[in-house]
Amino acid sequence: VEGLLPTSVEKYQTLDPGFNLQHIEDRTSVIFWRKVHSDRVASINPLLKMASESYCANVRKRFKDQEKDGKRSYYGGCAVGSVDCLGVLQREDADYALVQVKWAGYWHLIQEKGKVVKRDWSRKQSLFVLTRQKGVQTNLATAIQSAHCPGCGAAESDVTSHACEYCGAVLNDGSHDWILMHDCSLQS
Repeated sequence: VEGLLPTSVEKYQTLDPGFNLQHIEDRTSVIFWRKVHSDRVASINPLLKMASESYCANVRKRFKDQEKDGKRSYYGGCAVGSVDCLGVLQREDADYALVQVKWAGYWHLIQEKGKVVKRDWSRKQSLFVLTRQKGVQTNLATAIQSAHCPGCGAAESDVTSHACEYCGAVLNDGSHDWILMHDCSLQS
């Protein structure tokens, strides 16, 4: 991809001394579970604080399209096998982390009139592309608190907003921490 420069974790840590794999993998795990919940309830609300506006808009459109069809599907009964940061990429305006999630779950189909059909269990791999604004530094004081406001440290209490309920900090623009920009899943 033009304009992206692969960076080793060690080199990236010279730019952000607090950057560590545990934090990015923990954050991705929280994002994964929120995505699973979002898909199950057909609402973007669980992801609002952890996904970009463009990602949220695409998911909203997918939910509306499924509503028109009268059918939708989701994975349930999921289990995560591993979460691994594959690398960090840099552009002039933003940084990107590529994180692989290996997981398994049952595919569910909600048919017309709400009937749920549980289908095959399968192993999957998802690639999550996380981003944050250029120059953002990892806050070591809040790095282990993936579901807390990086601005004031408050625990999240309202998942239907993209901002902290206490200090008003916008949390889904990459100015504080890594946010989900894109994902894709493959059969294992």
